[in-house]
Amino acid sequence: MSESLEEQQYEAASDAFDEEDMEECIRLAKQNLTEPDITSYYFMQNCILLAIALEDWNEGEEWHRTAEQKYWTCYAKSRSRNDAATLEDLKGLKGLKQLREDLDGLKEYLEHMKLTNSIYREDAEAVAETENEVEEAADRMVDLALAPAKQAP
Repeated sequence: MSESLEEQQYEAASDAFDEEDMEECIRLAKQNLTEPDITSYYFMQNCILLAIALEDWNEGEEWHRTAEQKYWTCYAKSRSRNDAATLEDLKGLKGLKQLREDLDGLKEYLEHMKLTNSIYREDAEAVAETENEVEEAADRMVDLALAPAKQAP
C-alpha cells in the first residue's frame, strides 16, 4: 500500500527532524497543519513533532495541549457513537494506543525540559548574584584604599 500524501508530508517533516534540521522540520510540520483535509492522526503527529522540535518548552507545551485536546475529542467521538470513521481516521485502536503513548512520552519530555530550564535559570541567577557581590566587594575595597587614612588623636 502506498503512502498517502499526508503521510508523505509528515515523513518529510520527521526526516528533517532526524537530520537535526529543526528549522525545516518546524516549517514543514506547521505547513502540514494548514492542510484542510488532514486526518486527526496526522494532525496530532505533526503537533507532537513540533512540540519536540521547538527549543522553547512553553511553545512545545502549547502544541502538546493542542494534540491532547484533539486526542480526547476523537476518543470521545469514537466511543460515544462507536464511530468507525473516527477510529479509521486514528488508524484504529492500535493507532489510538500509539498516540496515547506518544502523548504521554511527550508530556514527560516537556516536564523534563521545564525542570532543566528552571535549574539552568536558577543557576544563571545565582552566578549573576555572586558576580554582583564580588563587584560590590571590589568597589568597597577600592573606596577603602582611596579614602584618606584617619589620623589617630
